[in-house]
Formats: sequence, structure tokens, C-alpha cells
Amino acid sequence: MDEPTTGLDPIARRNLWEVISGIKKQGKTIILTTHYMEEAEILCDRIAIMDKGEILTIGETHKLVEGVNKPYRINFITKKIDTEVFKQIGIFAEVKNLIGKGNNFELRLKTQVELNSVLPLVQKLNPEGLIVDRATLEDLFIQLTGKTIGE
Repeated sequence: MDEPTTGLDPIARRNLWEVISGIKKQGKTIILTTHYMEEAEILCDRIAIMDKGEILTIGETHKLVEGVNKPYRINFITKKIDTEVFKQIGIFAEVKNLIGKGNNFELRLKTQVELNSVLPLVQKLNPEGLIVDRATLEDLFIQLTGKTIGE
């Protein structure tokens, strides 16, 4: 299947995902090309990431994502800027204040141990919103290709 969901609205896209999943459950192999990393992550057991016609990596989806540099992240919004707490967070995590978002921060971490160490510190900031997440295939693609938004 070559880019089967391009141009589809979200409902039609998810319906097609159900059809594809049904085919997989029958034990059939599907070769799917897509630029939508979320789609590849949901539908594919194994993937190959390509750039300019060259395979950069190939393997089981979850194992490839685990190889991302700093695969864990925390996003949070806080009105409380405690420099001492942010210094402690900086020991474990890369800290970014997301552009255009005020006091909306993103932390990137290498290990589950670092994640567990940072969460109590973030709680001290009394976050209004808190999302704990892991890297995605999109993160892996950007890491492997070295591309930026401007490219």
C-alpha cells in the first residue's frame, strides 16, 4: 500500500487502519509506505526508515524507538518558576521552554531512572498540566536524518 491514508479525514483514516489491522490479524504481510510516522508506529511491527532512497535503519518498531537519544519526555505548564528546583531538574534532564508557550516546559531524559527522579521535582512546581511521554518514530526519523524544520 502506497500512502493509503493521504488526504483522508481522521475518521476515514482510522477506518482504513481498522481494515489494515484486520488483514494483519489474518496472518498476511502488508508492505506499507507512509510519511505519517504515527501511522507507521500504530500499524507496523517492523519498519525501515529511509532518506533519499537509502535505508537508514530497519527493525521492530518499539526497539527502534527505544534507541532515540533521550527517549523520555515530560511536558508541563507552571506559573511557579523556582530556580533551585530547575537546577535540580537540570542535573537529570535537558530543559526547554517551548517557544510561544509562556511557562510551558519540555524535559528530555535518557533513562527511566532519570524520569522517576525528575517527576517529584516537577511536582514541587505545582504544574497546571503534565504529560509524560516517550519518543516517537518521528523523533527517530529526525535524529537519523539530521533534518530540521527548515530543511
